Amino acid sequence: MLLKSPKALSFRETMKFGDFVIDEKPVAVYRREEPQQPAIRLHTADGEKKPLTAEDFLSLIGRLLVEHESLIEMNLELERRPTGNEIEGLAKKFLTVFDSFERILFLGREFPQENEVIVNWLKSFESLYYRIRSLFEHYGLVEIKAIGKTVDLDFHEVVELRPSPDYPDNTVLAERQKGYIFQGKILRVAQVVVAQNS
Repeated sequence: MLLKSPKALSFRETMKFGDFVIDEKPVAVYRREEPQQPAIRLHTADGEKKPLTAEDFLSLIGRLLVEHESLIEMNLELERRPTGNEIEGLAKKFLTVFDSFERILFLGREFPQENEVIVNWLKSFESLYYRIRSLFEHYGLVEIKAIGKTVDLDFHEVVELRPSPDYPDNTVLAERQKGYIFQGKILRVAQVVVAQNS
């Protein structure tokens, strides 16, 4: 025998009765009917809609997981990326290395270019120097251009005055030490030789 509750039917229309027996007595069982979900459809390349299959669903989940992992990696990369202050400190330390590279290249160019081994070594050394410089330039290191310009005490430190009839007064004739700017901030002023005719 099936027990029916009219109150339950009016309260939940989505419920249905079923038969269930406990201790040889029929008991009313309510089952909720799930409403029919509309089928999820995928758009194909030609614009058609096709139902989502289990394989499609797994493929979507796989793509989402890969994208999630790549986002996590990008986030970690951003967290590992050095700050401007760290790069500035490293750039300051590298200025003396740049000076050494400049001196060695200057001496190497003055050396007679007869020996092919020395010429090849000099080219490799110069290539290495420019690669390191370009790396720092990528982060904002800029060399202060001084030769041929009028002296500017914000960027230049005058270490020698030299008479030069070919240039007007206060023109930078040579650099004793290069100056550098990092992201708009002066790291080191250029030490320069300036024309002084009077």
